[in-house]
Amino acid sequence: MQFLDLCVYSTDSDGRDSRAVLEAFAKVLSSDIRFCDGAGASDGLEITFDKEKDLKKQLKPALYTVLEPHSEDAASASVKVKHAIIRTRLNPVLARAMAGSSCSIELSLAPLIGSSGVRRTRALGLIRTNLKYARKYGVPILATTGAKSSLGLRTPHQVYELLRVLGLTEDEAKSAMFETPNNIIQHGELAAGGKIISETVRLV
Repeated sequence: MQFLDLCVYSTDSDGRDSRAVLEAFAKVLSSDIRFCDGAGASDGLEITFDKEKDLKKQLKPALYTVLEPHSEDAASASVKVKHAIIRTRLNPVLARAMAGSSCSIELSLAPLIGSSGVRRTRALGLIRTNLKYARKYGVPILATTGAKSSLGLRTPHQVYELLRVLGLTEDEAKSAMFETPNNIIQHGELAAGGKIISETVRLV
Protein backbone atom coordinates (compact mmCIF):
# COMPACT_ATOMS: atom_id res chain seq x y z
CA MET A 1 0.00 0.00 0.00
CA GLN A 2 1.33 3.44 -0.97
CA PHE A 3 0.69 6.90 0.42
CA LEU A 4 1.89 10.08 -1.30
CA ASP A 5 1.24 13.06 0.97
CA LEU A 6 1.27 16.40 -0.87
CA CYS A 7 0.50 18.67 2.09
CA VAL A 8 3.47 18.56 4.45
CA TYR A 9 4.95 21.78 5.85
CA SER A 10 8.53 22.31 7.00
CA THR A 11 10.34 25.22 8.65
CA ASP A 12 10.53 26.74 5.16
CA SER A 13 6.90 27.78 5.73
CA ASP A 14 4.95 27.38 8.98
CA GLY A 15 6.10 23.88 9.96
CA ARG A 16 8.05 23.06 13.11
CA ASP A 17 10.51 20.48 11.73
CA SER A 18 13.13 20.76 9.00
CA ARG A 19 12.76 19.00 5.68
CA ALA A 20 15.53 16.57 6.61
CA VAL A 21 13.73 15.54 9.80
CA LEU A 22 10.38 15.13 8.04
CA GLU A 23 11.88 13.13 5.17
CA ALA A 24 13.71 10.82 7.58
CA PHE A 25 10.58 10.21 9.65
CA ALA A 26 8.44 9.63 6.55
CA LYS A 27 10.94 7.02 5.36
CA VAL A 28 10.58 5.16 8.65
CA LEU A 29 6.80 5.23 8.22
CA SER A 30 7.06 4.03 4.57
CA SER A 31 5.23 7.15 3.40
CA ASP A 32 6.23 9.42 0.52
CA ILE A 33 5.92 13.15 1.13
CA ARG A 34 6.09 16.39 -0.83
CA PHE A 35 6.47 19.83 0.68
CA CYS A 36 3.82 22.51 0.26
CA ASP A 37 6.13 25.29 1.42
CA GLY A 38 6.02 27.37 -1.77
CA ALA A 39 9.80 27.70 -1.54
CA GLY A 40 10.45 26.98 -5.22
CA ALA A 41 9.17 25.54 -8.47
CA SER A 42 9.67 21.99 -7.15
CA ASP A 43 7.39 22.65 -4.15
CA GLY A 44 3.66 22.78 -3.84
CA LEU A 45 2.22 26.27 -3.41
CA GLU A 46 -0.60 26.97 -0.95
CA ILE A 47 -2.75 30.06 -1.41
CA THR A 48 -5.44 31.30 0.99
CA PHE A 49 -7.59 34.06 -0.46
CA ASP A 50 -10.90 35.93 -0.27
CA LYS A 51 -11.05 37.50 -3.73
CA GLU A 52 -9.97 36.53 -7.23
CA LYS A 53 -7.58 39.48 -7.42
CA ASP A 54 -5.76 38.14 -4.36
CA LEU A 55 -5.39 34.77 -6.08
CA LYS A 56 -3.92 36.42 -9.17
CA LYS A 57 -1.34 38.26 -7.06
CA GLN A 58 -0.16 35.14 -5.26
CA LEU A 59 0.05 32.67 -8.14
CA LYS A 60 3.56 31.68 -9.19
CA PRO A 61 5.28 28.63 -10.74
CA ALA A 62 4.94 25.53 -8.58
CA LEU A 63 4.80 21.78 -9.00
CA TYR A 64 1.19 21.87 -7.83
CA THR A 65 -1.15 24.42 -6.28
CA VAL A 66 -3.34 24.09 -3.18
CA LEU A 67 -6.12 26.67 -2.93
CA GLU A 68 -8.13 27.58 0.16
CA PRO A 69 -10.90 30.01 -0.86
CA HIS A 70 -12.68 31.86 1.96
CA SER A 71 -15.76 33.06 0.08
CA GLU A 72 -18.16 31.87 -2.60
CA ASP A 73 -16.58 34.19 -5.14
CA ALA A 74 -13.13 32.91 -4.23
CA ALA A 75 -14.32 29.32 -4.60
CA SER A 76 -15.64 30.12 -8.07
CA ALA A 77 -12.29 31.66 -9.00
CA SER A 78 -10.35 28.66 -7.70
CA VAL A 79 -11.68 26.36 -10.42
CA LYS A 80 -10.04 28.61 -13.02
CA VAL A 81 -6.69 27.20 -11.88
CA LYS A 82 -6.67 23.89 -13.73
CA HIS A 83 -5.37 20.80 -11.92
CA ALA A 84 -5.47 22.64 -8.58
CA ILE A 85 -6.09 20.99 -5.23
CA ILE A 86 -8.96 22.82 -3.55
CA ARG A 87 -9.70 22.92 0.17
CA THR A 88 -13.34 23.92 0.58
CA ARG A 89 -16.91 22.70 1.02
CA LEU A 90 -18.36 21.27 -2.19
CA ASN A 91 -21.76 22.01 -3.66
CA PRO A 92 -23.21 20.76 -6.96
CA VAL A 93 -22.15 23.81 -9.01
CA LEU A 94 -18.61 23.88 -7.64
CA ALA A 95 -18.15 20.11 -7.91
CA ARG A 96 -19.24 20.11 -11.55
CA ALA A 97 -16.84 22.96 -12.34
CA MET A 98 -13.97 21.24 -10.52
CA ALA A 99 -14.46 18.06 -12.49
CA GLY A 100 -14.36 20.08 -15.70
CA SER A 101 -11.09 21.76 -14.67
CA SER A 102 -9.39 18.54 -13.51
CA CYS A 103 -9.26 19.89 -9.95
CA SER A 104 -9.12 17.69 -6.85
CA ILE A 105 -10.82 18.09 -3.49
CA GLU A 106 -8.59 17.75 -0.45
CA LEU A 107 -9.57 15.37 2.33
CA SER A 108 -7.30 16.55 5.14
CA LEU A 109 -6.89 14.38 8.19
CA ALA A 110 -5.42 17.25 10.22
CA PRO A 111 -8.78 18.59 11.55
CA LEU A 112 -9.67 15.10 12.80
CA ILE A 113 -6.41 14.13 14.47
CA GLY A 114 -6.15 15.58 17.95
CA SER A 115 -9.51 17.35 17.82
CA SER A 116 -12.76 16.65 19.61
CA GLY A 117 -16.23 18.00 20.23
CA VAL A 118 -17.64 20.63 17.88
CA ARG A 119 -14.48 20.92 15.81
CA ARG A 120 -14.40 17.21 15.03
CA THR A 121 -18.15 17.14 14.33
CA ARG A 122 -17.76 19.96 11.81
CA ALA A 123 -14.80 18.26 10.17
CA LEU A 124 -16.74 15.03 9.80
CA GLY A 125 -19.71 16.90 8.34
CA LEU A 126 -17.45 18.57 5.77
CA ILE A 127 -15.97 15.23 4.75
CA ARG A 128 -19.40 13.64 4.36
CA THR A 129 -20.62 16.52 2.18
CA ASN A 130 -17.50 16.53 0.02
CA LEU A 131 -17.54 12.77 -0.41
CA LYS A 132 -21.17 12.91 -1.53
CA TYR A 133 -20.57 15.49 -4.26
CA ALA A 134 -17.17 14.16 -5.28
CA ARG A 135 -18.77 10.80 -6.01
CA LYS A 136 -21.73 12.31 -7.84
CA TYR A 137 -19.69 14.57 -10.13
CA GLY A 138 -16.45 12.60 -10.44
CA VAL A 139 -14.15 14.94 -8.53
CA PRO A 140 -10.85 13.24 -7.58
CA ILE A 141 -10.29 13.00 -3.82
CA LEU A 142 -6.85 13.68 -2.35
CA ALA A 143 -5.97 12.44 1.15
CA THR A 144 -3.42 14.52 3.08
CA THR A 145 -2.12 14.75 6.65
CA GLY A 146 -1.43 18.49 6.68
CA ALA A 147 1.55 17.61 8.88
CA LYS A 148 3.58 20.52 10.30
CA SER A 149 5.88 18.27 12.30
CA SER A 150 7.00 14.64 12.28
CA LEU A 151 4.24 13.88 14.81
CA GLY A 152 1.63 14.72 12.17
CA LEU A 153 2.85 12.14 9.66
CA ARG A 154 1.09 8.79 9.34
CA THR A 155 1.81 5.35 7.90
CA PRO A 156 -0.05 4.24 4.75
CA HIS A 157 -1.95 1.68 6.83
CA GLN A 158 -3.09 4.31 9.35
CA VAL A 159 -4.32 6.62 6.58
CA TYR A 160 -6.09 3.79 4.77
CA GLU A 161 -7.91 2.59 7.89
CA LEU A 162 -9.04 6.10 8.78
CA LEU A 163 -10.33 6.73 5.25
CA ARG A 164 -12.30 3.49 5.40
CA VAL A 165 -13.83 4.53 8.74
CA LEU A 166 -14.78 7.84 7.13
CA GLY A 167 -16.80 5.97 4.51
CA LEU A 168 -14.49 5.67 1.52
CA THR A 169 -14.53 2.38 -0.33
CA GLU A 170 -11.34 0.37 -0.69
CA ASP A 171 -10.78 1.66 -4.22
CA GLU A 172 -11.61 5.27 -3.23
CA ALA A 173 -9.19 5.15 -0.32
CA LYS A 174 -6.32 3.76 -2.39
CA SER A 175 -6.98 6.28 -5.15
CA ALA A 176 -7.04 9.18 -2.68
CA MET A 177 -3.77 7.99 -1.14
CA PHE A 178 -1.72 7.42 -4.28
CA GLU A 179 -3.41 7.52 -7.69
CA THR A 180 -4.73 11.07 -7.41
CA PRO A 181 -1.58 12.64 -5.86
CA ASN A 182 0.65 10.74 -8.27
CA ASN A 183 -1.36 12.04 -11.24
CA ILE A 184 -1.00 15.59 -9.87
CA ILE A 185 2.78 15.23 -9.51
CA GLN A 186 3.17 13.68 -12.95
CA HIS A 187 1.20 16.50 -14.57
CA GLY A 188 3.26 19.11 -12.74
CA GLU A 189 6.54 17.50 -13.77
CA LEU A 190 5.48 17.24 -17.41
CA ALA A 191 4.36 20.87 -17.45
CA ALA A 192 7.58 22.02 -15.78
CA GLY A 193 9.63 20.07 -18.29
CA GLY A 194 7.78 21.55 -21.25
CA LYS A 195 6.56 18.12 -22.34
CA ILE A 196 2.94 19.27 -22.30
CA ILE A 197 1.38 22.67 -22.77
CA SER A 198 0.74 24.07 -19.32
CA GLU A 199 -2.94 24.75 -18.66
CA THR A 200 -2.41 25.39 -14.98
CA VAL A 201 -3.56 29.00 -14.94
CA ARG A 202 -6.32 30.49 -17.04
CA LEU A 203 -7.25 33.51 -14.96
CA VAL A 204 -8.07 36.57 -17.01
